[in-house]
Order: sequence, then structure tokens, then C-alpha cells
Amino acid sequence: MDFQDYVRTNILQPLGMRNSNYLSEVSAPGKVALPGLPGYLLAKGALVESVPFDATTGDTLGTMFLEIPLGFGRDLYDFDFAMQGGDELLSFSSSILRPASTVPDLGRGDNSVAVGAAGLVEWRKVPSAARVTISGQSDWKLFDSDLSLIDSGGAATATSQAPDGAYLAVFGPAGSAATVVVE
Repeated sequence: MDFQDYVRTNILQPLGMRNSNYLSEVSAPGKVALPGLPGYLLAKGALVESVPFDATTGDTLGTMFLEIPLGFGRDLYDFDFAMQGGDELLSFSSSILRPASTVPDLGRGDNSVAVGAAGLVEWRKVPSAARVTISGQSDWKLFDSDLSLIDSGGAATATSQAPDGAYLAVFGPAGSAATVVVE
């Protein structure tokens, strides 16, 4: 099980919350070893404050091992690493995440960003500071290299200044495409 920086790919935005700071938390779990418990890890920053889990469950599965009695033992999370269409994905709770290191770079000029059949968020990286113009999307969000939200918008064509190493999240219906122009 390899914990690296991940970005969420199945972010759903509630109605009426466009252009808000909703979705400002996009990075996935970091990990911390639990002293005295070899093979057990504490995931932090993964949609909840912290989640202890057993990383020895399997090569691709980590399961939560601590159940706090809260009426039927709810909120137990598993970490499931799987390959889908050649991409590694991490499923945690109701989130699907991909390694940030696998996010494709945008090139200078016109870039077509296709939303796949599953309708997951499409991520792109802006390798060096540039002005980006996006069109054809339903929503978009721009994050700095630390995945802190710096700008966002809806379906209208928009232009924003992206810093070095910025991440762009493109939302759209399954099978649609957006155009990102990098200048």
C-alpha cells in the first residue's frame, strides 16, 4: 500500500453551492505510523480528522480496526487500492482518489479535457505559471501546488492566473469535453 498525495475524482457539488469554498479540501490521506502497533497507520486529512486502519489486511486493502460504539458501529472506512483503466485509484469511504503524481500536464496552447464515461472529475496540472482560459465545462476549480483552492467558477468561459505547479479540476457530464487554453 503506497500512500502518496492523492486528489479526489468523484467530488459532487451540492445544488446552490457553486463558486463557494465547498470542495476546498481535495487532498487525500497522509499517513502516520501508530507507535507500538506495527502495520497499523493513522490516516489524516481524509475527509475526517483521523482514521486508524490496519495496513496488513492485504496488498491493496487497509481496514479500519477500531470501532467506537455509536449506534450500530457506523463510519467504519476501508482503504481500497485498485487499478481501473490503467490508473491506480484509492477508494475511501464514498470518495475515489487518484495519485497526484499521475495528473497529466497541460501544454501551451489549446488542450482538450475529456470527461470519461464514469463522469469523474478530470484533473490537469499547469507545470509553470500561466494564464488559463477554460470553456465547455460545468464547473472548474483551480488549486495551488499544495492543493489549496485559489479560484473557481461555473459553466461560463473563464480566465484565471495559475501559479507554478497549479492543479485544475474540470467538472462535466460523462462523455463531455472542455477546452483549456494555456498562455
